[in-house]
Amino acid sequence: MNSWQIYKSHVLGLLSQYGRRGFLQGKIELKFTTASGIPKGQGGTIYVPGSGLTFRDKAILSFSETIQSINNELIWKTYRYHYQRTSGYYFTYERESTTDVIRKPEHHLHVLLPFPHFNSASMNLENVLKLIEVNFYSNNTKLVGRTIHIESL
Repeated sequence: MNSWQIYKSHVLGLLSQYGRRGFLQGKIELKFTTASGIPKGQGGTIYVPGSGLTFRDKAILSFSETIQSINNELIWKTYRYHYQRTSGYYFTYERESTTDVIRKPEHHLHVLLPFPHFNSASMNLENVLKLIEVNFYSNNTKLVGRTIHIESL
């Protein structure tokens, strides 16, 4: 089994674990497709169809990752993780190709607005889920159970 096949199993297990722990509700559905420029069996795109994964408080996480296994090492070509709460608050981590690394870094974060693009570390699904858990569902945070109100600009 190559690293791409192992990663696909890892993602399924990760989401099942979050479901069993009560963070996610409803059916957890994933799609695995081929991706342009990546040989079949050496990578592809993972995404959640529809509106995304639903958390116990009705927040949503939609995501897609395009990954290639090269010499059994995984390379995230692109990714997008969009977490949105029912109040309208959201953040999005993305990796996109860019020609202006100041205005739009390759790895970037959006919070509440499509712009600006804040420089960020490289992210993956597991780290995004951990970030969501500790900031919105941990008993050690002041955000648990609170509504974040968004006022229009």
